[in-house]
This record gives sequence, C-alpha cells and structure tokens, in this order.
Amino acid sequence: MAIRGQSTEWEDVQRKFGNLPEKEVEITAEQFEAMLVEAAEKKQDEVMQKKTLDELEELEDEEDEAFLEKYRQQRIEQMKEAAKNDRYGTVEEISRTDFKQEVSDAGDMWVVCHLYQDGIPECQLVNRCMMQLADKLRGTKFVKIISTRCIPNYPDKNLPTILIYHKGDVRGQIIGIGQIGGLKMTPDDLEWELSKTGAFKTDIDEPPHKKSTFSMKRGAAARAQRGEDDSDEDSDF
Repeated sequence: MAIRGQSTEWEDVQRKFGNLPEKEVEITAEQFEAMLVEAAEKKQDEVMQKKTLDELEELEDEEDEAFLEKYRQQRIEQMKEAAKNDRYGTVEEISRTDFKQEVSDAGDMWVVCHLYQDGIPECQLVNRCMMQLADKLRGTKFVKIISTRCIPNYPDKNLPTILIYHKGDVRGQIIGIGQIGGLKMTPDDLEWELSKTGAFKTDIDEPPHKKSTFSMKRGAAARAQRGEDDSDEDSDF
C-alpha cells in the first residue's frame, strides 16, 4: 500500500511519462505555521523597505514613545495604588472638633472609629486589637475617641462602640463585643466583623470566634466521654 507522500517505483515511472499527476507533499502543522510566519515577515520587510529614512526614524520614535508612555502610566497607577494601601498604619486619637474632618468628611476613605472609656477592659482590648489591624490594614483609617467627648452623656453600658464610616455615612456599628468573643476576642475576630461592612477585604474565610468555640465544645465533649472533669486538668491528684 502506498503511503501519502511516498510512491512506488512503478508510480514514479508513470509520472515520468505523464500518466499520473505529481504526488502530493504532506505538510505538518509546524511547517504550515513556519510558512505563515515567513510570509508575514517577508511582507513586513517589503513595507519597511518602501519607507524613507525619515519615515523609519519617525516610526521608531513613535513606537518608543508609545511604549515609554504606556510604561509610565502603569508605574504611576502602581504607585498610586501602593500609596493608597499604605496611607495610615496607626490608631489616631481624635477630639470632638476633629470628628467631622477625620471621620464624617473623610470622603472615599473607610474609617473605623472606636468610642471608648479608660478603665473598661473591653475597651482596652478593642484598642489593642485595633492597633494590630491598623498596622496590617494600612489602607483603612482607624481612630479612637473618648465616648463622652464625642457624644455627651453616652452610657458606658454601650461601650465599646465601634462605628464604621464611608463617604459620610455610617455603614456599620458594633456595640459591645459579647457576640465576638468578649474578653477572649482576638484581632482576627474583630477583623472578621469589620470586614463584613465592606471596610476592607480579609483573608479570613470564617468567623474565628465560632471556630474556637466549636473547638472548645469538641474538647469538652471528648473529656466527658472519657469521664474526665475540667477541674481534673488543674489538679495534681
């Protein structure tokens, strides 16, 4: 059986006398692609050869300038984004007179404002957690203010209170931290709750305090199955 692209001796003789058409030459995909590239390059060379020296120089300058301008714009956007995401980094103490400028009129910036009082453990915990979050989430503005300086006669029972502002509007609030771990709240717990308002994106994929609560319950259940008591762990006997 003859293979395409090959022929028998008899077929070669017949083609020599014109009794058979010329045999087909099989072209691979790689060869076909190479032929297209060669044809395109040849066409480009023909176009370039017809241009004068001035036209070639002008074309070269235009291409270089376009490339540089595109690169400059990309770098400018990268620098703007980097500056936007590294604008703050600390928790700023503000006064009542600062509130409008620093919080209400902060424009497109997200602002997390903690109303607190000294001497309240929950408020102290929130301040510590916010310090860590401010350092991590530098594109978000974190501020704190003594509650009664912000709102006269604001009741301590509502502390700590956290207000989340964006474009002059309150987008969320947290009153008390009992639902997010209480005095066992971690920076991750607070980050998760704040992220739900849209103030920033978080890499935490589930509520940390629920995860720890589940772990504690599972541990207690395991000890109960073994007939152990929590107090046994603290005893030497």
